[in-house]
Amino acid sequence: MDDTSFDKGNCIQFVCYGVDSVWYRDDSKIMDLLRKALLAERYEIVSEKVHPFENEKGTGYTGVIVIGESDATFHTYEERGSIETTVNTCRGPNAGWITVSTMVREIAPSDGVYAHIGIVPIERAAREEAAASIMVLDCPTSGEFLHKIEDKVLRCYDEMVYKAEHQARD
Repeated sequence: MDDTSFDKGNCIQFVCYGVDSVWYRDDSKIMDLLRKALLAERYEIVSEKVHPFENEKGTGYTGVIVIGESDATFHTYEERGSIETTVNTCRGPNAGWITVSTMVREIAPSDGVYAHIGIVPIERAAREEAAASIMVLDCPTSGEFLHKIEDKVLRCYDEMVYKAEHQARD
């Protein structure tokens, strides 16, 4: 993590519904996708772990990737045809969206995406803004979801490029 300090982070929790069973059969497939998505946003991967579980409802996986700016996790629910993912970052209030859009594009859920988003008040002074930042997106298709977050992805990309250009100058 660089020395840029933010008083706000970002937490994006989203669930993909109508997920193809190929995502439940091989834990490395979903882990590879999460890793690829984080690297697309230039996160530094510190460590990662997957835990398989099995119960009367089926087989599933829980995975975590620790990044230099926090973490990303996933949980598969084969019996429900869904995958829940959380991207939690202290990189700033516009971070995480490239990771999210990469995941949704690849998974291509057939029954839509639900997301719960909010700024994380890293500093006490940011609490009021964080409370007002909570947003819920409930989209019947992945295409609609990707369209609704398009401006957030662009802002995230612009900040990532700006940061890289400034680091190159220093």
